[in-house]
Amino acid sequence: MSGTKPYIAPEVFGCAMDECAGYTFAVDWWSLGVTLYEVLARSRPFDIHSGTSIPHIKSLFVSPVHYPSKWNKEVIHLFNKLLCTAPGARISSLAELRQVPVLKKVDFAMVFEKQVQPNFNPPRDHLNCDPTFELEEMIVEAKPLHKKKKRLAKQRSLKGSSSVETPVSICNPHNDIQ
Repeated sequence: MSGTKPYIAPEVFGCAMDECAGYTFAVDWWSLGVTLYEVLARSRPFDIHSGTSIPHIKSLFVSPVHYPSKWNKEVIHLFNKLLCTAPGARISSLAELRQVPVLKKVDFAMVFEKQVQPNFNPPRDHLNCDPTFELEEMIVEAKPLHKKKKRLAKQRSLKGSSSVETPVSICNPHNDIQ
């Protein structure tokens, strides 16, 4: 098994323990749910780290996900569909994602055309994260300076890309819905 444990779907852990024969693309939608939760809540939905044992991880998946009290019902519904432990009931296609109430108003054509203005653009001239993450990367990677050089070159080439004109906000998880 390979991957970053906090983002791995339950069925992948099941396969690692010989409890199932395989898994589908639904595992990617689980990872999207974990990532989106982390972005909005500033924490992960499950307390999983690289050293967490697989049996302990599996026990976490039977516990309910705790959502911030400020999140509205539509956002919670989205996460219930993305973080569903039953792969067959999990959102697993763009068509299904578009049907979730919180995303029904999103103009996906504009998203695909890159016409959606993000609410936040990080500065391009300096690091926008805790510097310890950069240090960790340098310790873990075999050739960190080589990797960083490539990444910086790629970032510089992206600076010349076209800017977005139409501001659109996709969702605000903190809006209360009555």
